Amino acid sequence: MGKKKEEYFQKLYEATYDELLRYVSKLYWYDAAMVEDILQETYLILYRKIAEVMRHENPVGWVKTTAKYVTYRVLDKNHAVEEILSQYQVDTAVSPEKLLDEYEDLRKFLSEEELKLIRRYYEEGYSLEELAQEYEISKSALKMRIHRVVKKIRKGVVVCLIFG
Repeated sequence: MGKKKEEYFQKLYEATYDELLRYVSKLYWYDAAMVEDILQETYLILYRKIAEVMRHENPVGWVKTTAKYVTYRVLDKNHAVEEILSQYQVDTAVSPEKLLDEYEDLRKFLSEEELKLIRRYYEEGYSLEELAQEYEISKSALKMRIHRVVKKIRKGVVVCLIFG
């Protein structure tokens, strides 16, 4: 890496480290090693992509977003979503439509199609059979699609709680 890239990397590291440490520590307050692993992974990605980041319009935002996704990936790998929701006293048994009503900013985690499907099923009361017929898929495939959207909503709650 050239001197200019190294200096740029160091500048971004110093500009973002304290804030990222606070974010990740909120989640893994009980595991300092995990916090360090997440931060190291984030900065390793930054190091590898420094040329791309130097051209990015918001390099600090890029680093923060990368940290968010590294944390998200670790959470998913460790199957910790339900545990985190319980730490924040979010009722994991709450229905998806209630989660959508309470966490309006989760819309950014759902595509228009996913939002339409979940609203039609939970709020408008369409049956699995009706929706499966409309989407021209089997009832079991539709159930799996709904399950995946609900899982995405719950993960979105965790991301909103942690990264505000």
